[in-house]
Amino acid sequence: MVRITYNGFNKNLRLAVNNVNNLLQQEYFYMSIQKHDTFDMSNISPAQLAELMRAADVQISVDLYYSLYPFGNVLASDNAEAPNVIRVNKWNINCSLATLGNALMHQCVHAVNAYFPQFSFGHGEEDAGKENTAPFWIAQLAERYIAADNIIYEALADEDVSGLPFLHHFTGAAKKRPAHLATR
Repeated sequence: MVRITYNGFNKNLRLAVNNVNNLLQQEYFYMSIQKHDTFDMSNISPAQLAELMRAADVQISVDLYYSLYPFGNVLASDNAEAPNVIRVNKWNINCSLATLGNALMHQCVHAVNAYFPQFSFGHGEEDAGKENTAPFWIAQLAERYIAADNIIYEALADEDVSGLPFLHHFTGAAKKRPAHLATR
């Protein structure tokens, strides 16, 4: 199974790593990938890719760095010579939890591709037309799940949420899954 480790002190990055690792353990995540029709620039089906992601024994670490271009928009990158390291740009780390999760999952897909080099499911070098490639599509899927799982709804003043197992109190607010995700 793919697993990310981060031993640093950035709380948001730690949470994003935990969210991505959690997703990588969930069957509903792989089922969502399997249901996708096809990926551009891929020589395998989404079902095969989901199975490769389940089967990969990839341990990935996060390495923070300062980009030479502080005004650039690169959040995370990988290195073909070290596919088990996700490099996260410190200049751009103050983004949402879901955006960080997107970047981490994108790099996880690249790491799985490096683990299984006989297959191809990357996105090429072009700037446009990447939305339906495996790294971008799966990262967007992860972002949606992470965003949905981290939405905090305020409880109504007269609403008793103490007995509901899927609600968690957080400084006077309740966190719950949206109805369309509640069956997971």
